[in-house]
Amino acid sequence: GMSEALFNISSALHQEGATRMGLIYTRMALALRPDFPIALALIAEIFDMQGRSEEAIEIYEAIPADSPYRGLVDLRIALNLEALGRTDEAIARLEQLAKDNSERFDVLISLGDIWRGKEDFIKAVKAYDRAIERIGKLEKQHWALLYARGIALERSGEWPQAETDFLRALELSADQPY
Repeated sequence: GMSEALFNISSALHQEGATRMGLIYTRMALALRPDFPIALALIAEIFDMQGRSEEAIEIYEAIPADSPYRGLVDLRIALNLEALGRTDEAIARLEQLAKDNSERFDVLISLGDIWRGKEDFIKAVKAYDRAIERIGKLEKQHWALLYARGIALERSGEWPQAETDFLRALELSADQPY
């Protein structure tokens, strides 16, 4: 109980931007309960925010495979690998996540974002296509996916298809400045 109370304090401090104090309280929570996966995830998230990607990965890897947070953790590890310039590892991890979790589209969006950042727009479009296929019916919250795919399509010389995505994104969320 004390561990959870300390974690709640640390979470509130983190949300208020007091990450150093939040980190201290989270460490105290873990001292009382070392097998507290959400506390480990919070420490790793704080390290993420501080640009300490290697340390974040190390903490994320300590979260058990059967934890309900593991799906988010695996995605975060891949994004940290990309931040460290270990793109091939990040891509491999995202592809494995996509293969192991046929309902998840977020990993495919992240994969598309990596390819787009590397200016491999054709591979980005393919990843975004796979994400859209998994989503099925696109709704308002998916406008950014269409926008990202539209950019990748435009950059790969497919303007008519890009325009279709841009117009659909605008239709889904007309107030977006992008």
